[in-house]
Amino acid sequence: MRGSWVGCWLVVGCALVGCSNAVTASGGVTADAGDVGIEFQDTAKGTDATAPTDSAATDAVSDVAKDAAPDAIADAIADVVLPQTCPGAAGCSCASGSDCGNGLCLDTPDGKRCAAPCDAGCAAGQTCAKLSGAGGASFAVCIGAWGKLCYPCNATADCAEPGITGSLCVDEGALGSFCGAPCTTATDCPSGYDCQVGQSPEGPKSLQCVRVTTDGSGIGTCSCTAAAKAGGLQTACYAEQKDLSGKVVGKCPGTRTCGPTGLGGCTFVALKPEVCDGVDNDCNGQIDDGAGGCGTGETCSGGKCVGGCTATSCDVNATCSASQGTVSCTCKSGFSGDGKTCAADCALPWGGSIASGQTTTGWQDASVACGASCVSQTRTCSNGVLDGSYGNGSCAVSACPGQCPAVTLQFDWGISGSGPCHVDLPAGTASTWYYTATTDAYLGGVLASCDTASGAWQISQQKCVPANGATTCFKPGTKCDGSGPAVFPYPHCWTCCDSTQPMPGVCN
Repeated sequence: MRGSWVGCWLVVGCALVGCSNAVTASGGVTADAGDVGIEFQDTAKGTDATAPTDSAATDAVSDVAKDAAPDAIADAIADVVLPQTCPGAAGCSCASGSDCGNGLCLDTPDGKRCAAPCDAGCAAGQTCAKLSGAGGASFAVCIGAWGKLCYPCNATADCAEPGITGSLCVDEGALGSFCGAPCTTATDCPSGYDCQVGQSPEGPKSLQCVRVTTDGSGIGTCSCTAAAKAGGLQTACYAEQKDLSGKVVGKCPGTRTCGPTGLGGCTFVALKPEVCDGVDNDCNGQIDDGAGGCGTGETCSGGKCVGGCTATSCDVNATCSASQGTVSCTCKSGFSGDGKTCAADCALPWGGSIASGQTTTGWQDASVACGASCVSQTRTCSNGVLDGSYGNGSCAVSACPGQCPAVTLQFDWGISGSGPCHVDLPAGTASTWYYTATTDAYLGGVLASCDTASGAWQISQQKCVPANGATTCFKPGTKCDGSGPAVFPYPHCWTCCDSTQPMPGVCN
């Protein structure tokens, strides 16, 4: 009779102890009470190790088995009729002790299971313990050697496990709190754990097995067993609030939960909104981002609300903008000034406009006859009012018979009359180089030849380039080879194509 139920316990023993119960969650795999050959993963190093089968816990199994009083156990068991099949047999699911023949329904990583006897020995990662069961009888059963090691917890009571004494809920700071297991040295702990002084949320301290990184440099990450996932176990966590100096001034409390995919991150509860106080109120790593609490026109700067745009910040004809306490004023289109004061521009009769305070030259006539002179007038803009009356932007003297007329030429490479460069060609018959005016922001020139028969200029164009976009610099009045006579009346910085050219050219 006894041999038959022992065989049944051995068959279901693997289900109880969790032979393949390696649970991956949140980047790590943790040791759980009752696991055999459990994998451990270090989130810092990403390497796995298997819990040793010849650990102190295994030795403990042997010691307990040797020290137990077999006759007394046998006498107690003889008074209890133990089921050999589910429900009630070892390894069967249970909700309470009444569901098990021996009256012992224990928590395992796979959920609640009826306890299995250890008279035939326990697997690695388990130990043998005497527990009181049905009818007050004592049973020697296999239990997890390290209890609820690495289960999320909030108090030491959450880590209580029959047959295991001294387990604390170890406070790991912002990460949360997790169940430890009593130890004296690291050899008392499974692989991936170290024996360190742990403190519970209630205050007491003792040596506990705690999850560590592979190199032992820090606290490792606990995962969730199937039982922890099914129960949705939680632990309190937090993130630090820092001020502008980097000082920690508070915490954002939250919870971490064992879900279907493992242990989740810290989910904040009752999160505070960001306000302008120089503190990271919502613990997102950014201080005063999107902070509220400032008045209309104010901005948050240095943890304080500072003045922004008001009705008197800028001129009525300016646009005001404020950023981090700095106010900027920009005159609107059609107005010029520093933003604090904006004056109206003046439209020119011949097109375009000039800013208030600027002057321009107006001409009485657009053209005059051969031998006549053009008459000009200086016109000044004063807050939208342009003085004077001459309404032409230029004046040309008509060519005399056999001459070419005075003309202002706008040019660029191969394009007549459309480029940014300006060259003034006087009325006459001269054939020579003409260069852009010294006030022009570009350098260039044309070789102009007058066809006296038709009265038309014949133009050979050179490229027009920005005055500062140069490769070789020359002094005023020099040719491309650096010699005289003076044919270029101001500094020029071009690359010469041919040193015999009377002006700098651009090689193409």
